[in-house]
This record gives sequence, C-alpha cells and structure tokens, in this order.
Amino acid sequence: MKINLSGSKISDEGLKNLCESLKRISSLEAINLSFGLCTKVTDESLKNLGEGLKRLRSLRSLTLESYENRITDIGMRYLKKTLQPLWSLHSIYLGFAHCANITDDGLNDISKVLQNLSYLQSINLQLWGQNEITDKGLANLSNCLKGLTCLESIHLGLGL
Repeated sequence: MKINLSGSKISDEGLKNLCESLKRISSLEAINLSFGLCTKVTDESLKNLGEGLKRLRSLRSLTLESYENRITDIGMRYLKKTLQPLWSLHSIYLGFAHCANITDDGLNDISKVLQNLSYLQSINLQLWGQNEITDKGLANLSNCLKGLTCLESIHLGLGL
C-alpha cells in the first residue's frame, strides 16, 4: 500500500489526524508527504509523524517536503526519532528549503540517523535557501554517509 498526499495544504492538525490513522495500518510501502509551499507545518507536525510511522517497519520509501515552513532543529530531532525504527528504508527524500531555523545541529541529527539506515540506496536532501548550515554540518553529514554500503545515489541541495 502507498499513500500520496503531494500538493495538499495540510496543517499540524491535519497531519496529526493522518498520523492517528497511520497507527492502525500494519503495512505500508511508501508515503509521499510533499506539501510544497506550506507555512502551516511546524515541529509539532514532525513529532506527530513519528507517532504515526513508528510501527511501519515495512516502509521502503519516505518523501517529506515542505518549503518555507516553521520547522526548526527541534523538528529535526523529532524526525531523527521518527526515522530510527525505520531500518528498512531504501529511499528517503527530505525537502525543507527556506527553513531559516535549521542549523548544523538539525543536520547533525539527521546525519546520525541516516548512517544507521543500512538498506538505504537513495538519499535526496534539500535544505537549500535560508538556513544556518555551515561547512561543519556538511562535513559531519559526509562522515556519517561513508558507511552506507548500499547507497547508490545522493542528491544534496544545500546552497542558496
């Protein structure tokens, strides 16, 4: 089973309701949460997402994209907790462009969890635009990805 909510104009409350429903699903292959320009998505959304996805051990593909939202390093920490039990992921796309409150600390949280997803074949990480990520954060990401032996493609969008 796959879920595709690309293009929806969702808020924290809507995502919370979706995550409540996800708790009742035992098997899901892919989920696409591409909200595009969505200023209503916050750290709370990522916290709720973790609650909804933590049982979905069969998840192979996760797309989470929301531009110009209000996600911060706290949200990245929630996302780290969300991804930790999803060891079977093969593909991940995280798009948080123009999220001015994401720093090296947030990228480090994502880096740490990515290095433990041993089946990961494809990473697409889009954090371009107005954020506070520096060379230090990128160096840490690079070091964390070195051990991923299944990795076939990396696409990073981290510039302006």
